[in-house]
Amino acid sequence: MDVPKAVSVAVVVGDDWTQLEQRGGAGPWEGETDLEKLRGKEKKVAICANFGGAKANYSTLLEYGM
Repeated sequence: MDVPKAVSVAVVVGDDWTQLEQRGGAGPWEGETDLEKLRGKEKKVAICANFGGAKANYSTLLEYGM
């Protein structure tokens, strides 16, 4: 996925964070996470990004239920 100006991007399921990678330091963020194990459970999946700054917090960009 393309997230302009992001310092890092992650897929978050509950307490499980999967950091995505930017190949060559530019371009889209890529990675894999196994969502099949969540089928039938009440879990939310979120895409979060960190844009740097003084308080390196993550912002939720997208959230959906499984």
